[in-house]
Amino acid sequence: MKTPMKKYQRLVYAMLVLFFVGTVLFNVFWQRWAGMHVSDYHFSWGQLALVVAVALAIVVWLTALYRRTLRMERDLALENAHLTALAQSVPLALVEVDRAGHVVRFNGAAEQLFDVISENVCGQTIDAIADFELDEESQGGVLQALGVNFDQPGQQVCARLEAVLKSGREVKLDVDVTVVEVPATQGEGTRPLALVVFRDVTEEEKTRKHIMHLAYYDQLTHLLNRNGLFERVRRLASQIKENDALALILIDVRRFRETNDFLGQEGGDELLKIIAQRLRGTVRSRNVNLLARTGPNEFAILLWLPRIAGEHDRQISLVERICQRVHERLKQPYEIEGKCEQISVNFSMGASLENGGAAIEQLHRQADLALAAAKRDEENLCHFFDESMETRLMRTKLIEHALHEALAQNQFFLVYQPQFSAQTGALVGCEALIRWIHPEEGFIPPDEFISVAEHVGLISAIGEWVIDESIRQLVRWREMPVLKNIRIAINLSSVQLEDKTLLDRLQRKLKQAGVAPDLLELELTERVVMTDAAENVSRFQAIRAHGFDLAVDDFGTGYSSLAYLQKFPLSVLKVDKQFVDPIPDDEGACAIANAIVSLAHSLDMKVVAEGVETGEQVHWLYRAGYDLLQGYYLGRPMKAEDFQQWALTDYPVIVAKVWGHPS
Repeated sequence: MKTPMKKYQRLVYAMLVLFFVGTVLFNVFWQRWAGMHVSDYHFSWGQLALVVAVALAIVVWLTALYRRTLRMERDLALENAHLTALAQSVPLALVEVDRAGHVVRFNGAAEQLFDVISENVCGQTIDAIADFELDEESQGGVLQALGVNFDQPGQQVCARLEAVLKSGREVKLDVDVTVVEVPATQGEGTRPLALVVFRDVTEEEKTRKHIMHLAYYDQLTHLLNRNGLFERVRRLASQIKENDALALILIDVRRFRETNDFLGQEGGDELLKIIAQRLRGTVRSRNVNLLARTGPNEFAILLWLPRIAGEHDRQISLVERICQRVHERLKQPYEIEGKCEQISVNFSMGASLENGGAAIEQLHRQADLALAAAKRDEENLCHFFDESMETRLMRTKLIEHALHEALAQNQFFLVYQPQFSAQTGALVGCEALIRWIHPEEGFIPPDEFISVAEHVGLISAIGEWVIDESIRQLVRWREMPVLKNIRIAINLSSVQLEDKTLLDRLQRKLKQAGVAPDLLELELTERVVMTDAAENVSRFQAIRAHGFDLAVDDFGTGYSSLAYLQKFPLSVLKVDKQFVDPIPDDEGACAIANAIVSLAHSLDMKVVAEGVETGEQVHWLYRAGYDLLQGYYLGRPMKAEDFQQWALTDYPVIVAKVWGHPS
């Protein structure tokens, strides 16, 4: 192989020979032209010096030219080697493709990605490195499908493609193509190349899909969750016509907490999965679009109803039929693994129907209001949204905001309803009932604000105020002979019952006030008693151990289990007004009232009859063996000062009238 130095030496020799020969010939012809004979031709020393000087100048010039050329070639080689090294070290797969679609350069990352060798790929078309999945309408190879135009230097194209590699592995690739101009390999000018960058996003795509599944799907039932439902409806928005209708049905599993406590965590999860499966099998129709689990014990059905010729009422009728079909299927008994008996579950449903232009947020809010109404209604399990629910919602919001001020500004007060001994007419106690007079709205019933206080987390603060006020009143009445031994019954919420510090605080406050614990009776509604019944046994034992009497209020309105009732260390059963009202004319009501008093006495409990409103009821309850009576006939709820005056003036008259003797 000829080295650059040898080439250079030959070039210098050739140039010198040509120079000498040229000089001689020039002189010969010049002298011939000048009329000289060849024999007279000779070089002078001056001419020879000139020839040598010119020859040396040529050698110096050629040497400098050669060195510069050599340096440029070396720099270019280093630059190419540097660019090649950079291309090989880049972690992204780089492929250079010429206008004909042939691979010009293929870096190491591309070899690893496509599992091919660079030498086997260069010169082949880019479509030979993998089987790219393109649209059926696409013509030509992958670059043509991506719209790459080699006549537009600087063009950039980005896309995501699926491909099958030579190894058979399926991958997802992010592809970035940039059209650049580079010097031509032969001659002058430039040529276009496509610099194609591939990035394997297969694992990223799997991770993204997994995250999306976590974000939009319930992991237990594999139904859409609330976010997924909302997102899917937003995607459908462009397809839904304004004259179409969207219906959303929310389904709540009633008393799921109690059921879950009974079944255990695994059993409760299995129940939810069975409910989801039944929903899938029940609502298969062309009208059903989406099923979702939108809460711990809440499911949703979204219906897309094309415009029905006729009236809006026909759409409502269709939704009602679907609700009925769903309810019939869901109320069937459930068989849970590990439980011998079948489980019956009750449901509430709330539905909303709007035209196709309604937002899913509005639809869900309306259905949620309807569901809240259904939960309050024990008979009608499915409610449709109506405008009055919006009014009630605004009222609830007003109460919610006003409750904070009510506590701070002392807007609450207590009234006291007397309790009499059914046998003697003695005034033995009273029930403390909270009242609220709002400065602008006026009287707000406890039924309205107690549930709101529980919802916003103020029930504990209100309950603590009731305790403090009742203890203060016991201290004041201690100075009055007629009231010094009277007992006050106060209601406890489920939140207070679960407070482990409640009993210690009560004892401390009573001790500081000098009041005996048996003068403060604690009342719980039947529903609170039966919520978490197993845990409540130990809670009630602790209450009794601290010296407090424990009463069940509104007995007969809830779902008491006789098996638990005998385990609870209760002191008093308070029979609800609905059982007292028909007495003594209704034989069935009288039979129930007799059964309750027999049951209570057999468990060593006293019985209070609430809602006594006639003298006939007083005499019947007395003969039936009831212990205490409470009702408007004997005494209405009164403020503390009015109660004190009533005890001194009206109470003796009532005793003489009803029991026939003075107090």
